[in-house]
Amino acid sequence: MTRSFSLGTTLNEFIFSLLTETNAAKLTEWKSIIDVLLTKGVDINAIVFFHQSALICAITTVPSTGLEDSDAYDLEAKRNIVSARQCKIEIVEYLLHKGANMEVIGNNGYTALCMALTNQNVDVVETLVNHGANVNHLTNIKMSTAHVICCEGDWSDEKDIETILLPSLRILLNAGLNIIIKGLNDSTVLHFASTKMNHIICEFLVKSGADLGATDYLQRTPLHMAVRNIHSMVIKTLINIGAS
Repeated sequence: MTRSFSLGTTLNEFIFSLLTETNAAKLTEWKSIIDVLLTKGVDINAIVFFHQSALICAITTVPSTGLEDSDAYDLEAKRNIVSARQCKIEIVEYLLHKGANMEVIGNNGYTALCMALTNQNVDVVETLVNHGANVNHLTNIKMSTAHVICCEGDWSDEKDIETILLPSLRILLNAGLNIIIKGLNDSTVLHFASTKMNHIICEFLVKSGADLGATDYLQRTPLHMAVRNIHSMVIKTLINIGAS
């Protein structure tokens, strides 16, 4: 590491400094630095850096699933992304081993799992769920984990849907996700998916138990949202699977 850290430097700041680092060779000293900071009494669950815990900071540094597939990177850069991802996932796992609390609330009422979903890293989502993360947490504006993953991404690329979104949703569902829970404005995640105009997501949600007849605070169903946005594929999909 080229940067030195005084005793007053927080664990959160150190971890966040790894955000743009993709060279695995420069990430080899992370464990010893974390151990030194913890030995000096740094609180692993402190919310002191951009109102994030060390665990949430660590999760934000992990490259998203499939990032290395972008044509924007040459072969060496792709290899560095893969190596850096593995190293940074190890940091997440190490923090959990050291007692990091997954349910500490950060910005916007986000937990570590919410941040992993926003960061679109399936491996981290699976790691947290396997450690017992609450898949039915609600954010400050009553967004469930399903709302977070479906609403925060672009999802215009079907490959991203197949490799990131759907695997993440399956992990959440297998862990007990309540797919019909209502969030902001009493909207279900199917309302949001219909608004985002993605028929693949809508079909998956309905097959997973989402309620086609659920209404929001204005008594609108998911079909109303699709019609409002004039998206024929979503409208056809919802009608074909039972919307009326």
